Order: sequence, then C-alpha cells, then structure tokens
Amino acid sequence: DRNRQIDAAKATLLSEARAIAARQEVLVERAEAILNGLMLSAALDASNSSVDCSAQFAELLARAADYVQVGVARPDGEVACSAIAPKDRETFADRAWFQQALKARAAVVSDVVIGKLVGKPIISVSRAKRDRTDRVVGVYFVALSLEWLGRAVTDTRLKMGERLAVLEAENSRLREMH
Repeated sequence: DRNRQIDAAKATLLSEARAIAARQEVLVERAEAILNGLMLSAALDASNSSVDCSAQFAELLARAADYVQVGVARPDGEVACSAIAPKDRETFADRAWFQQALKARAAVVSDVVIGKLVGKPIISVSRAKRDRTDRVVGVYFVALSLEWLGRAVTDTRLKMGERLAVLEAENSRLREMH
C-alpha cells in the first residue's frame, strides 16, 4: 500500500512538473516570436533611443502579461530603448545572457537572474540582430516574469506529506511547497 501511494505521488508530481515545463516552453517560444517581430521594425532599432520607441515597447509590454520588460541594447551592452526605461545609463555587457546573444545565431534563454531594470527574478530571452556584413547592430530582449511559475507551483495540488521544490540549474531554491 505504502509503495503504491509513493508511486502515485511520484506520478502526480511528475505530471505537474511536465505541465509547468510545457508552460515555460510556450512562454519562451512566444518571447522568441516577439523578438523576431521587433527585429523587423526600423522604429525599434538599437540606433533609435526616442521616447516613441519606449512608448511602443511599453504598449507591447502592456499586452504581454507574463513579461516584465522588453527592449533593445546596443552591441556594447548599453540599453538603447526599453519599455521600462533605466534611471541612468545602464548596460548589460556584464550579463552572461547578453554575451551569449552576441555570439549566437538564435535566441538565447538565460538562467534566472535579477533583472537590472525591474529588480526582480526573471528569465531573459534575447537575440542579436545582425547587418548584411554579419555585424551585431543590437540585442533585443524580453524578460519573462517568474510570477507565473509561483502561481503554477501554488496551484499544484499536494497531498499531506508531499513536497515540491523548484530548482534552477545551480540548485538555488526558487520556490518550495509542502
């Protein structure tokens, strides 16, 4: 009986974990689609740091509830334009996701980091835009909020004695439910 209960609990938790992973995959794919669309707009180019650019990013962000920031940085890492503007000049040059995006041909998904512009845990999805000579002209980014993950874990129906913990790659505990 006890072994059957343990096996049933494992199966339930595995199913819940798979559903959460599938939701994250959908959110990342959606972020990639957003990035691809942004890269096609000349008005949202890294060389454009106008108020209109920020307003367009803010409008996009208002329609994308699971994301907390969207923008573009120059190849040197300085934020050119974003939905939530930095208070001072801000650079992502020191961020691993930014360095990876500069080298990659496809979108890059970060580990969980504290967003410089939003000040809370996020997953950054970014992609470098290149010119005809293959030179990076900007790095577009979308910050995925982890609030959806907290809600998903909270909504997980755990029975008495069951425990679910969400860990990132380096075993930092993000959320634990009993």
